[in-house]
Amino acid sequence: MFTKKFIFNFIALIVAAFLIGVTARFDRLFVNFDDVLHFAGGIAVAIGASLFFAKELPRSRRKLFILVFLVGSSAIIGIGWELMEWLLDHTVFANSTYRNQPSLTDTVFDLILDSSGGFLVALLYLKSKVPWRY
Repeated sequence: MFTKKFIFNFIALIVAAFLIGVTARFDRLFVNFDDVLHFAGGIAVAIGASLFFAKELPRSRRKLFILVFLVGSSAIIGIGWELMEWLLDHTVFANSTYRNQPSLTDTVFDLILDSSGGFLVALLYLKSKVPWRY
């Protein structure tokens, strides 16, 4: 369903959007810029997890396990990302007015978006008639 080229380009697009967005301060121009990146990141992580473990994730059995695994993969990476943002706020940006995490609400919403991206991929994975491989 997904080729190596598609996956690489999708992840490269997310990383490029993040780097350009942080540099150009897109978060001030586009209020939901961060939200789009978190949702897309959740999608990318879940696609990567489903392909990396394609042989270990039999589609015909344990659908709940597949759902929890793909959503959980996105959530775990999202938690790591939020931890990195917190560390940056308390070290690099400690004496600055810039904050990666303006509030607890923002952090929780980011984690929900990460997990939602993973949930979307899990649903597509479970509904697909062809096994995913690249």
